[in-house]
Amino acid sequence: MKMHSYLRNKLLYCTENEYKGLIPDEFRAKGVDSKTIFQPKFEMSDYWTEIKRFSYFFLAPTLLYRDSYIKTSKRSYRAAAFHFLNFFLCIYFGFILFKTFCKD
Repeated sequence: MKMHSYLRNKLLYCTENEYKGLIPDEFRAKGVDSKTIFQPKFEMSDYWTEIKRFSYFFLAPTLLYRDSYIKTSKRSYRAAAFHFLNFFLCIYFGFILFKTFCKD
């Protein structure tokens, strides 16, 4: 799915085609035009830059490809540690349930 998202966005927005600025009729009826709709900015770069962008996209927890993502300057390491601890405790709890009810 991620490869499809990457290729679709690169082929749609980085090449000249008839669908690049297409706005469906349902949206036009509601008054949406090319000035009020958000269309992401994409560009084709050299191979190394594209590999770095795809690698970041492959590891990022998103299914929508963009050339750049919003990054906050403040990182909450405490929240990240809490979520990792929560994940491992859930795995351990599942192991205890399996051992108690299924194995014996």
